[in-house]
Amino acid sequence: DFGDCHRSLFAHDDSVMQVKFVPGTHYYFTVGKDKMIKYWDGDTYDKILSLPGHQGEIWGLAVSNDGEFIVTCSQDRSVRVWERTQEQIFIDEEREGELEKMFESSLENEQPSLEEGARESAIATTRNLATIKAGEALIEAIEEGEKEKMKWVEYENA
Repeated sequence: DFGDCHRSLFAHDDSVMQVKFVPGTHYYFTVGKDKMIKYWDGDTYDKILSLPGHQGEIWGLAVSNDGEFIVTCSQDRSVRVWERTQEQIFIDEEREGELEKMFESSLENEQPSLEEGARESAIATTRNLATIKAGEALIEAIEEGEKEKMKWVEYENA
């Protein structure tokens, strides 16, 4: 009986076009209209890897019998062959990278707004992860400088 849905994933930012299991394993690939190929663990439902590359919606996917390569086709009129590499994948690093990209894109989408009637212009720089980290480093340096200044004042007064 296949009447009960046991798990539902939001796998892509747009429609999922195909799902294919790697033969003899619990791993599978998905492709979608968001131009992404995603590799999943079917036991834990964790995304292992995202592969960008196509310039248009991905419409088709084939997995080789031994799982050593996949073939995708896209609206951009290309057929791409993706081969398995010996490079190790660290899922936590992949997730961290995706979260950083999401954070940076959300910062870039924020538009500084001026209060009504204000005559000043908006900030000229773009906020991103690098500028935020640099700002935090400057704040730490200022705090350290203030601590050193206080120590110097205490030394002079002693």
